[in-house]
Amino acid sequence: MSKRLQRVRSESGVISVGTVIGLAVVAVAIYIGLAATNADTDHFGRMPVPGNATLELTEGETEIYYAQKTVAGAQFTAPDALTYGISDSSGQPIEINPRGEEPKETDGTTTALIASVSIPSDGIYSVEAAGSAPQGAVEPELTFGQGPLNAIADRAKEIAEELIGPLGILIVIGLAVLYWVPRIAQKNKKDADVYSEF
Repeated sequence: MSKRLQRVRSESGVISVGTVIGLAVVAVAIYIGLAATNADTDHFGRMPVPGNATLELTEGETEIYYAQKTVAGAQFTAPDALTYGISDSSGQPIEINPRGEEPKETDGTTTALIASVSIPSDGIYSVEAAGSAPQGAVEPELTFGQGPLNAIADRAKEIAEELIGPLGILIVIGLAVLYWVPRIAQKNKKDADVYSEF
């Protein structure tokens, strides 16, 4: 019997650290990817309609949503008469790209994606909304959320920071335990079997 076959047999049932790492990588990748689909629609803040606000935005895509409180029997309609704009600290307007999406209901609020804007750099931006919300709208607002790429980048950063800290140390210890404990146990069993033959 070859040494390789003997090793495979002797380690049958032992947890493969490579398998554990592979599954962990897949799980983390899925978790990071989900950030693109469930990012907070008000990550950067919210403002009443009509009204104005000052928001701290990060470089990259920011999504703009129209939101209102969900009321039984009330029809949700994104406002056509609403106008809004975003400008940087110097007063320079930022181009807004209109978008459309089916409304979604979350935690008693109905939201619909109405636009996106590419923020050139991290900083403070002024937002102003003029016009009127649809008749009968309850607590109409504009909310500002992360674009998919920013949401993914932020989640990846959060995970990296966790792995650098105590969590990373615990994971390394756990992998070491998964690798060595079963092998030590099998070695002890093998030695016991050898002694029992005498």
